[in-house]
Amino acid sequence: MIEDAVALVVPLLKNICVIVVIAYLITRTKPFTEVLEKKFTWKNQAILIAIFGCFSIFGTYSGIEIFGAIANVRDLGPMIGGLACGPFVGIGAGIIGALHRISLGGFTGVPCSIATLCAGIIGGAIYKLNKGKFVGILYAVLFSALMELLHMGITLLISTPFSAALTVVESVVVPMVFANASGMFIFAIFVSNLIKERKTREERDKYQKELIEKEIRIRELEIDKLKKYSKELEIKVKTLEIKIDEKRAKKAVSEITNTDYFKWLKKEAEDIRKSR
Repeated sequence: MIEDAVALVVPLLKNICVIVVIAYLITRTKPFTEVLEKKFTWKNQAILIAIFGCFSIFGTYSGIEIFGAIANVRDLGPMIGGLACGPFVGIGAGIIGALHRISLGGFTGVPCSIATLCAGIIGGAIYKLNKGKFVGILYAVLFSALMELLHMGITLLISTPFSAALTVVESVVVPMVFANASGMFIFAIFVSNLIKERKTREERDKYQKELIEKEIRIRELEIDKLKKYSKELEIKVKTLEIKIDEKRAKKAVSEITNTDYFKWLKKEAEDIRKSR
């Protein structure tokens, strides 16, 4: 049983590597960045639903058939869509993956489809409960592992005959939990790094804005000081001009009063005043 599980893990991890590469590219796209920044539109959410829905379908086709069931990473797309982009994307991707899986038939078709849809619904619910914040790497991995255990539980509960379902679950539970948790771990790292980059840019922009505002304020203060100083200089210049004019006037008067003619006129005026 352990050897079978190990044999399943390797091809599942290969499939996850393909998904992770695509997932990394998606996290750098405009729609994903917009949703991560809470800029929701019908267009970017529809694009992400299609992308994560295709992830889910890829997870089904890349799975390994065991006793009529498929060991896969189908739930990874809806889980990621729900946790990172909200319930609309998670549920939409879950519906796509579930409809595709049920169309393939098989005695585990219904429970697997239900589990895929639940992955998107629960992922979106966690997104809402956490107020739109990504839960982080640890909780994302824990969620994916628990989701796959729920997947196994739904399979045992609904699939018939029970003995066949039990055989399938015993064979795929370890590789599916491990593979989906590993894929979620890597994707969560991408998302966390992207969030850190965005926060770093926001802090940088904030500090740059504060720096520019302070520089403008300093320049305004310097201009005010220059204006004040210029006004003081202007007043001093005018005061000096007045003093200079007064000196010139006094000098001119002195030059006139010191002339012999002015002295003679002054004496004549005094004599006239005395004769009266």
